Amino acid sequence: MPAVSAIIFGARHLSPEHIQGKRVIDVGACDFNGSIRPLVESWHPSEYIGVDIIEGPCVDIVCSADDLLAKFGPSSFDIVLSIEMLEHSRFWKKSISNMKQICKPGGQIILTTRSLGYPCHGYPN
Repeated sequence: MPAVSAIIFGARHLSPEHIQGKRVIDVGACDFNGSIRPLVESWHPSEYIGVDIIEGPCVDIVCSADDLLAKFGPSSFDIVLSIEMLEHSRFWKKSISNMKQICKPGGQIILTTRSLGYPCHGYPN
């Protein structure tokens, strides 16, 4: 559930050349107040999969970030996005490890999170 600033960050640091024809996963994809998905899909990835721990808009597969490796296998995606999700993960180190492992060698991980001091929290609490 990214803030507008996180979507702008993605727009500045990604380009059609990064995305076109690539396999993309968006970890924490549920659209509560905005999504980077329309932008990324406009650049024609070969596949775009939105995952989150709950069903909702922009979620294709319900899956915890802690289970990404088991669900998708190693080196499965060219681009791994995680926009404003980590502050919701109690086991954030495992989440990051899984994101690294599902990313192909030479792939890219784009990760944003709230600033220092922002505690772990559920949504909407």
